[in-house]
Amino acid sequence: MSSKAMTSGTRLRALAERRLTSARVMRDLATRQSDLLAAIDAAGRGEIETDAVESVLESHLAARAECLASMTSCDDEWAAAATTLHEMDALDRDAIQRISAEIGGILAELTTSDATFATELSARRRAAGAEIARADGSRAAHRAYAPQTQAPRFTDRRG
Repeated sequence: MSSKAMTSGTRLRALAERRLTSARVMRDLATRQSDLLAAIDAAGRGEIETDAVESVLESHLAARAECLASMTSCDDEWAAAATTLHEMDALDRDAIQRISAEIGGILAELTTSDATFATELSARRRAAGAEIARADGSRAAHRAYAPQTQAPRFTDRRG
């Protein structure tokens, strides 16, 4: 085994561990999605400020984007080091494969939870849209049945 393969193995293992850490953080963030949905519902009922929920949602999405950026920032180095995988020490190779399998499992979990979260967000958006349309429709009906003549806004002393 060449020293290059040993160095590549060590580096690839470190990159795999970094990606695994990011994937675990993303999984932890996904476990908080039900809390986000509950906050969105509370805002819809007027229990908390909408701006606060938007801020939390933006923070959640920014944290996920940061994890993804961390995972993909080393793609070129990962691809270069992976070309020497067959030359690597068996311990490094086994560790890298174990870590990669765990990352794959986490990403599969995230795919499922993201689909559920997106469905729930869409349902809430549709419900909010229907509520807005209902409120706008009520206003239009009120205007339609309101008296057509304008009452004078000001009257003199005689009435």
